Amino acid sequence: MSTFIHDPGGLPYKIEQLYAFISTDEFGSEGVIGFATNGVFMPLVGADMDRVESLRPIAQHVANQTQKQVRLCRFALGFLRLNLKHYLIVW
Repeated sequence: MSTFIHDPGGLPYKIEQLYAFISTDEFGSEGVIGFATNGVFMPLVGADMDRVESLRPIAQHVANQTQKQVRLCRFALGFLRLNLKHYLIVW
């Protein structure tokens, strides 16, 4: 097995918050949702709103297919959890 390490090469990026799409089941248990691509699981997590918006259609699809509530949460520096909004509502 080989390991790939991505080094942005001194680009001015600093992660100060993370956004995650969280699913809640009927018992109140939560988890980060994701999808498989090329045999690799990718969690629906982003550090900026451009990434979050690109993941939103996948999160909506998961909500529709599972009939589970999906929320977008923001974890700020220090990982204080802020529920932004219930963006995805299952009818």
